[in-house]
Formats: sequence, C-alpha cells, structure tokens
Amino acid sequence: MKVKLSLISLSMVMGLGMAVLWMAVLNPSVQAAPTPELHVCPSGCPYTSIQSAVDAAQAGDVIKVTQGNYTDVHHKANLDTETFTATQVVAVTKPITIRGGYTMTNWTTPDPVALPTTLDAGGQGRVMVISGTNSTTIEGLRMTGGDASGLGGHYSGARDAGGGVYVYSATVIIRNCNVYSNSAHTGEWATGSGGGMYLSSANATLESNIISGNVGSARGHGYGGGLNLFDSHNASLKGNTISGNIGASANGYGGGLYLYYSEYASLEDNIIRDNVGSQGANYYGGGLYLVDSDHAILRGNLIKGNTAGAAWSWGGGVYVDRSDNVTLTGNTIEDNTASTYDGWGGGLYLRSSNDLTMSGNLFTSNAGTSNLISGESWGGGLYIERGEAMTLTNNVFADNEVTTAGSGLYIEDASPRFLHTTIARNMGGDGSGVSITGTLNTVAMTNTIIVSHTVGISVSVNSTAALNFSLWHNNTSNLGGTGTVKNFNGYTGDPAFAPDGYHLAHASAAIDQGVDAGVVTDIDGDLRPRWTGYDIGADEFMRRIYLTLVMHGEQP
Repeated sequence: MKVKLSLISLSMVMGLGMAVLWMAVLNPSVQAAPTPELHVCPSGCPYTSIQSAVDAAQAGDVIKVTQGNYTDVHHKANLDTETFTATQVVAVTKPITIRGGYTMTNWTTPDPVALPTTLDAGGQGRVMVISGTNSTTIEGLRMTGGDASGLGGHYSGARDAGGGVYVYSATVIIRNCNVYSNSAHTGEWATGSGGGMYLSSANATLESNIISGNVGSARGHGYGGGLNLFDSHNASLKGNTISGNIGASANGYGGGLYLYYSEYASLEDNIIRDNVGSQGANYYGGGLYLVDSDHAILRGNLIKGNTAGAAWSWGGGVYVDRSDNVTLTGNTIEDNTASTYDGWGGGLYLRSSNDLTMSGNLFTSNAGTSNLISGESWGGGLYIERGEAMTLTNNVFADNEVTTAGSGLYIEDASPRFLHTTIARNMGGDGSGVSITGTLNTVAMTNTIIVSHTVGISVSVNSTAALNFSLWHNNTSNLGGTGTVKNFNGYTGDPAFAPDGYHLAHASAAIDQGVDAGVVTDIDGDLRPRWTGYDIGADEFMRRIYLTLVMHGEQP
C-alpha cells in the first residue's frame, strides 16, 4: 500500500509539473519571475541613498531612482588599494542596473530629462566607481561635482583618475547620462586622467551620453578632459556628445577624449566639439587623442571647433599616434585649431600610424593656428608623419589655414595613397595646398581636384609625388619645390562646385574624367561611377533626368 501511495504521489507531482510546463508554454509571461526592483527616493522609499540600495541588491537587480539630488559621499575602505582610494557617492561591485528619472507614482516609465536624477559629489570625491568582474548598466543619471584629487587609480601612471565616473575591470553599459563639471585633479601640479570618465574596461558601451565641461587636470598634465579610455579593448562609443571639456592647464592630451592602448575601439556618430586640449603650451589632439590603439574605427563623427592648445600643439581636431590599421570613414572634421601660436595639424595629426584607412571624410575650415601673423603651423586640415601603408579615400580638405606650409595637408616621412580627393581654397604660409617633405617618401594621388592655391602641391628634395588623373584650377602655380613630381593624365578646368564648396555641379570639368581606382562609392555613399566614367574628386555627380508630362485631350 505504501508503494502504491508513493506511486500515486509521484504521478500527481509529475502531472502538476507538466501542467505548469504547459502553462508556461501557452503563457510566456509565467516563465520567469519579474526582475527584482529596489526603489530609491530622497524620502518615503525603502532606500533614501543609492549606495544603501546597491549594498542590499542581489546580482541582476534593478535599482530605480526618482528625481532629486543625491549628495551623500561614502568611503569604501574595502575597495582601497595601494594606489587607489574609493571615496564617492556610489560604488558598484556587482552586476546590477541603476536607472534614474522616475517618480514615486510612476516606477514604470522613466523620463531623465524632465525628471533629473542628479548625483552630486560636491567636490568631496568621485561621483561613481564601478569595479570588479561584473556587468553593470547605468542609465539616465546626471553626474556632477566629482573631484578625484588625491584618490589615485589602479594604474599608477594614471595618477588621479575619473572625477565623474571611474570604471576598473568591470564591463559597463552607460547610456543616456549627463556627466558634467567634474575634475580628475584640481590641486597642485600633478597628472589627471579622465575628468568626466575614466575607463579601464573591455567591451564597454557608451551610448547617447552628454559629457561636457569636465577638466582633466587644473594644474599639470591632463589625459582626457572628457574621457580617458585605457586598456579598453572593443569599446563602443556611439551617439555621444563630448563638448566643452579641457584637458589641462598645460601639457594636455585629448581635450575631449584620450584613447590609449584600446584596440578595436569604435567611435560612431559622436559629436566632439569645442574641447580644449591645453590652456597653455604643449598639447596633442584638441578633440581626440588616439595612441597605441590598433584597429580603431572612427565613423560618421562630427569633430568641430576644438583647439589643441595655446602654443606648440599638434592636431586641433584629431591626433593619431602609433596606431595601426585605423579606419576613418565619413567623419566631418571642421573649424578646429591646432594652436594659437605654434601648431601642427588643425584638423587631424597622424604620427607613426601604419595601415591607416580613411574614407568619406570632410576636413573644412580648420586652422593650424589662429594667429596668422606670427607663429608657425603646418597641416591645417591634416598632418601625417611617419605613417606607413595609409590609404585615404573620398576626403575633402577645404578652407583650412596655416602660417607655415601645407594649408590643406602636410606630409612628412610618409607614403600615403590618396584616392578621390578634393583639395580646395586652403590658405596661409607659403601658399601650398599640399606640402610633401622628408626622405625617400612617395605620395600617390589618383583622381584629385586641386583648386585655388598659390601653389597646388609643393614637393621638397628627396620626396616624390606621383599624380594620376588630376584636375587643376585657379592655382597660381600647380607645382612647386625641388622634389620629384610624376604627373600623368592631368586636366585643367573649372570643377564648378556647388555652393557647399565640394559637390560637383553639372558644368564641372571633373565629370567622367577620372579612372577606376577601385572605389565604388563617393563621400555621400552614392554609387561610383554613375554613368559612363569616374568623376575626379570626392563627389560623384548625380545626374537627374526630368520627364515632361504632356497631357493629351480626348479625341473627338
């Protein structure tokens, strides 16, 4: 009897289990319990500080925070190391999600813009620290008032790092946050890294954030006024606005962003503008400094209005150093200034960078220096030094200025290959639109428009320019210098630009005059060629056919 009862009980349990299984199949909502939530608000909630909710949370929990100001700063001694001190508003060491923008009557739909959740460290420490081997998501928070002075970092060379957000080892997603008015270092002369954010994090994702008004180091060397990414391989930055940040008072690297030793990093559709590398001398990369970061991809970014420094500075918009297999596609780099005195590369400065690919970029209205009376500057749009195996495709260098040479491009000890390039109306210095110098380097240009310069291309002794299918117009002299120029299939004629200064109009002498260089689209992504031949320059003219509609009346 006991055996019989046991068999009946077993059958009932199995039957019940099958019923539950069928209910889960028919109604997916019962397959898993909802993710546990912890609610935080200034008063009247289970938790009144974000840190207390984090401490209570389990792996996978979601912490929802209402509108309000959260200013409590905590020291987490258990996170301290020999070089790092954990003093901040919030420290996270477990895989959780923190999301702001809620109200006490609506814990379902956040609105972080209308209902700002602000974490303010008040200059007493960092705003947020995320560390450990965990995956953390941060969304919809405003983080300000962080100061990492004296708090150091896990990497001793970083010194004080991450005034707003400091991430070490953890994998993070930071989305729709506003990180502003933070500093990595504010005291006596010292190094500060990442005024707004410092990340040493593989596979990090930063998306749709605003990072503005941050300072790397108020006195001393600064590495990344807005952000510093170190050893952050496969990082993805998309749709962020990085503006108005300052790298350092002097000796700054990357006013907006400093990317170091971060292979396969991807920067896509970001706005990097109005950042300042250094308020004094010696600065690299007003908008972006990218060093030792092979296979980095820059695509569709606007890099505008950045300034490298006051003197002796390189790369107002972008400085790329010792980074191989870098790809630049469809970026707009304009109105940047390398220096107000001595500067190199108003738009982009490349140094010791091999296998570089650039496609569909627009370099316009940059300045190697903003002082066109005194001081020296080279490469208003682009400065290339000691780079190998570079191919630059569908780029425009227009309306840039320098005081010395190479108002559009300055190329030194490098052998890049240019395909479908438009070089127009650059000015200043010796009047050269392109200046090529160095030892035993050959610059190859195919399908190039060179228009409105005192000297179109100047080549110094021991250097060679190999030109094929070029269109020349309105230059006082097309060629200059004592180097070697191999000029094949050259044309003279008006490119007849559209009002924007680089697209081709229907009367352009560049239409159908080029050669197949293996480039199947133009700067806008339009197919190349469109008709019978390849156009010279970055743009492929779009012919439009208009049909006349004739109305016929009914026949009687």
